[in-house]
Amino acid sequence: MLIAVHALALASLPFLFMGAFGMSRRLALAGRLPMVALVLYAFALVSVMNAAVADGLVSPHILREFVNATPATRDGWRMALRYNGWLDEAFAQVYVVASSLAILLWSAAMLSSAVSSSMVTPRSGAPTRGVGIYGCFLAPVILIAMFSGLFSRAPHALAMVVLGEALWFIAVGALLFWADQAPHG
Repeated sequence: MLIAVHALALASLPFLFMGAFGMSRRLALAGRLPMVALVLYAFALVSVMNAAVADGLVSPHILREFVNATPATRDGWRMALRYNGWLDEAFAQVYVVASSLAILLWSAAMLSSAVSSSMVTPRSGAPTRGVGIYGCFLAPVILIAMFSGLFSRAPHALAMVVLGEALWFIAVGALLFWADQAPHG
């Protein structure tokens, strides 16, 4: 099950990048911020790919070896498992920081008036501003939690980060969809 879940996560990464690329192109009216955000997000995806490989593809093999090890070799496998866990955690932390910074930059770009008017059909641009404000709030909260050490004490903190970021990406996807459905005059 662990391998299947992480393999599915790995398979989703190219689609996440394609969506981020499309969004960055759409937000290009705001200057260079969206492209800098895309580079940061690509870096985050590479990091989370490494975390998924370490946790979901390497750990099960180390665990099998640990279970089948003789008493003389068990400490070596325990050390390998601990080291792999540290790698997984470090890559996850890099993901959290880089993806949060990317969302912060994309959100700042959304708050640009040029982008607001091109992404949504309502003239007020309120949905775009709302998503931009959410991203500008979410990213610093995640970064503060990360650097305060909360993630090392909360085993499901990464899941909360992914959920918060997923909500942001879903909202952006909906905005882009609605903007594409609007009649172009």
